[in-house]
Amino acid sequence: IPGTGLWTGASPELLIESTGGRIQTVSLSGTRKKTGNPQPWGNKETNEHLWVSRYIEDQLELLGCEDIDVTPMQTAEAGTVEHLLTTFSASCPVPKLPSLVYALHPTPAVCGWPTSKAYDLIGRIENYDRSFYTGFIGPVDEPGEFRFYVNLRCMNILRDHCVVYVGGGITIDSDPEKEWLETELKSRTMLGAIEKIANFG
Repeated sequence: IPGTGLWTGASPELLIESTGGRIQTVSLSGTRKKTGNPQPWGNKETNEHLWVSRYIEDQLELLGCEDIDVTPMQTAEAGTVEHLLTTFSASCPVPKLPSLVYALHPTPAVCGWPTSKAYDLIGRIENYDRSFYTGFIGPVDEPGEFRFYVNLRCMNILRDHCVVYVGGGITIDSDPEKEWLETELKSRTMLGAIEKIANFG
């Protein structure tokens, strides 16, 4: 992108997909290291996930979506970590799709809630520019047919260095040390790719 360098990423989070008159979106939150052995999730992660899921379902109903289908909460793998996942699908008229995209974004997972108050707080306390991180990106095939992802686990490749972007969902039950370890785990997605390229070179 002129003036901003090259961006690459491996986002696990679908913001919204629209095809054939139906949309699909996900609630993806809660993070832990992938172990290979199914384990119950803690209250912090479960509550965070249910909070995001309720927000999404409310937005779909407010925008007049119909035939809303919600899957049970499940564990989904994403690289070296796993998340809680709930998938939503619904019928939505094409003219309402732009409003739906902006009703779902920014998601509570990247901005907080209530959205306007959380957005204002982030602007005051974050000490860096997110740039395209936590925005959305994806292909548009034709009117009403598109697939957008939340721009997470991404990297900005500049002339002489790279900037890796990751983050965590902070709630009242968050433990700062655990949140930091979570962001380190998420960073392995991009850092692991850099290591592979370096080893290949």
